[in-house]
Amino acid sequence: MKRRHSMFEKDSYSHALKERMEDVSYEVVYTQPGYTDEDSKRKIKYANTYRMKPRNKFCAQTVTTRVEQILMDKIQNIAYDKDICKSLSISVTNDILGEVKEMPFDHYKYVVQVIFIEKKEQGTRVCSRSLWDTEWDNCATARCETDKLIAIGIVFAIYYE
Repeated sequence: MKRRHSMFEKDSYSHALKERMEDVSYEVVYTQPGYTDEDSKRKIKYANTYRMKPRNKFCAQTVTTRVEQILMDKIQNIAYDKDICKSLSISVTNDILGEVKEMPFDHYKYVVQVIFIEKKEQGTRVCSRSLWDTEWDNCATARCETDKLIAIGIVFAIYYE
């Protein structure tokens, strides 16, 4: 006969859970439309580390260089058109976000903004305001010009614990 563990023993809670879960079977009754088991495998949830500073701090210069390359590749032979620039800004934003997420900066959330402006001999100034921790949060701005178009890409990196 198997002895049951006392609740006063050191590892009794884990043993009690194991005993209770031996005969339990799980059955999925409802899943959200479009949800697959592969979606849950791709998204990894990490436990909170309670780190107050990042191991790899966001480097604006590295990001600015990469954003400039992406912008120049995308706008080389494009004239300003409202509809084209609308769809192009979405695709360029996704490209920049994907590239920045692959960089080795840990514990950052990113906000990417891409602006296309028709070039008609006017001055251009873009500014933004935000409330953040000046020690760890940062932004990178890149500007590329052709004879017909100005493209500005901004990446905001906000540290989260």
